[in-house]
Amino acid sequence: MGHIWMSSFAFRASLSEDSGVRAGLSLTEEQMLSHLPAEHPLRANLEQDFGMRVASGVYADTVGDLLYALGAVDEPGMPTITQRMSKVLGRNLLSIIDMEAAMQLEVIGLEYLRRRAQRDPTQADVLAELHDLVAGKAGAREALEQALELHYAFHPYLTRNDRADDLVSLQNLFESES
Repeated sequence: MGHIWMSSFAFRASLSEDSGVRAGLSLTEEQMLSHLPAEHPLRANLEQDFGMRVASGVYADTVGDLLYALGAVDEPGMPTITQRMSKVLGRNLLSIIDMEAAMQLEVIGLEYLRRRAQRDPTQADVLAELHDLVAGKAGAREALEQALELHYAFHPYLTRNDRADDLVSLQNLFESES
């Protein structure tokens, strides 16, 4: 797992952007911090001003924690594609595919999403490969499609070119009650 080195100011700005855009809200750094529990492992360091080293998975989980606090997702953290599939299926994915296929789904799924984010014309070939991995497994293709959509929408390392034009300030949302 890699690590990210940035100032705490840069982490606050990134977390505010990553969680706010994915939740459809315009968050200030103060608002973003107020949605992290006091016991969150990054909270104390984010409130300081110095350099930080954060594991990439911890950063992604923190974005997921913020999305959960904002009500954009059903659980904290940043689940993997296969974890998302299991939730959609309502049972463990490993009950219908083996571990090797699950690992391939993760790797190929991330490659598909990377190509999709870059609008790579070869993304359809990778999606077909994913569909082949789950072919004939009851409900798996639908679960895969839903999991990929959720992962694409919420994962901070999938830089997208599509931006919401209708971001709403969190303060305005609470003041207008709409």
